[in-house]
Amino acid sequence: MQKLINITSLAVLLFFYISALVFTSSAQNIVFTEVVRSIELTSHLAVNNVFLRMTSSSSSSDGNSFIYAISESQHEHLSLFEAFDEKGAKLQIDGTATPKSTSAGPVYEYQIKLERPLSSSSTLVKILLIESRAMTPSPKKITQSQPQMVRYEGSHYFLTPYQVRTQNTQFKVPSRIDAFTDKQPTVHNGNSLRFGPYEEVGPYSVSPLSIRLENNLPFLNIRSLVKEYEVSHWGNLAVEETYNVEHIGAHLDGPFSRFDFMRSPSPSAVSILNFHVPKESADWYYRDDIGNISSSHIIKTTTHTKLQVLPRFVLFGGWRTDFYLGYNLPLQQYLSTYVSNSGKYLLNVTFGITLEEPYSIENHVVRVILPEGARDIQVKIPFAVDSQSNSDRHYTYLDTSGRPVVVISKKNTVLLHNQFIEITYSFSQLQMLKEPLLLTGAFFLLLLAVIVYVRIDLSIVPQAHRKVE
Repeated sequence: MQKLINITSLAVLLFFYISALVFTSSAQNIVFTEVVRSIELTSHLAVNNVFLRMTSSSSSSDGNSFIYAISESQHEHLSLFEAFDEKGAKLQIDGTATPKSTSAGPVYEYQIKLERPLSSSSTLVKILLIESRAMTPSPKKITQSQPQMVRYEGSHYFLTPYQVRTQNTQFKVPSRIDAFTDKQPTVHNGNSLRFGPYEEVGPYSVSPLSIRLENNLPFLNIRSLVKEYEVSHWGNLAVEETYNVEHIGAHLDGPFSRFDFMRSPSPSAVSILNFHVPKESADWYYRDDIGNISSSHIIKTTTHTKLQVLPRFVLFGGWRTDFYLGYNLPLQQYLSTYVSNSGKYLLNVTFGITLEEPYSIENHVVRVILPEGARDIQVKIPFAVDSQSNSDRHYTYLDTSGRPVVVISKKNTVLLHNQFIEITYSFSQLQMLKEPLLLTGAFFLLLLAVIVYVRIDLSIVPQAHRKVE
């Protein structure tokens, strides 16, 4: 028995050793001939556009993928990660849930699969990566009239397990740059900062970078969002969105003066939120736990309807507010039937929200309440989510078995996650007669009970005796 255990252990060690050799060989074959990073720091989101040109000395089938490394600090705030080939087609990304220990610290390695194997000719891949909460206030507290200064930390070098022949990084910021960690060659021109080119940079090389800049845009972080759709085959699609919003910018140092704010608004404070809702929406409402909030405006345009929401109080750093808003949509514009099967339906609704101000959502939940009796539910989502289920039930007026609810949740979402999700289900139109029949039956039974009650005689003395007396 002991001998068998030793043989098994040896086989496992040999497998990992061979896998390591294969990966090391692949990493040695791949070379990044050029890396160009463009990083936008125009809000509390860091939008990374990375262009990779690579070659490989081996054209085997094992070279149809490469490793993209993300640092642990960057992975913690990762909101969006997508890869595209030179024609714009999206590439498959496979990741790991545990970091790998490297000379640059803990790193998450993702495998990006290419359409064709790498060769000696150049291959171009574009990476889109968005980080939420990428910048921290510096200082952490400011007065009501002070501008907001923030700090971004990263590296002059692109983090990768491969050799890089040449690379450069360009930063775009909304306002002035106060200070940065210099590493020549560097070009600083207004709100643009460029590092590089750097030649022949080795695998997992790191050069700490810190940039301090002025950023007065709203640092809106939605701690939780629950977006609920309720489908009624009588022709209505009700939408309700519940928000818990926090300003994650520099905290307010000292008391708040409404008079000073009206005279000179604080640069980084949030006093209004602008939502874009569908043009055909109607019956809007905006409320919180206290009740209806009248400080809202509707502006209709040719393409959409703008809902301007004024919170009950101005939001400074560290301040929060809760509210919910809703509206109704005509169902026929979002629900369609299959030509081959009139009892099968396709519902198209958006996953996210359209807010003019840059935002990130920590916990994003979408609930789609389908009509009672819906079955064979299938959901198609264009991106990966944390969880998705169809097992919940929602009970409302005259429901017996409950309405099926599709629940989709995802952490760290941004505006680019506002894509359409498709839900297909089967539903018999006869189910629509259920509630009217229940009401008709209930009224019939009530009237029947009244008739019986009026006509029944529950007295002890016969009616003839009562007449004699």
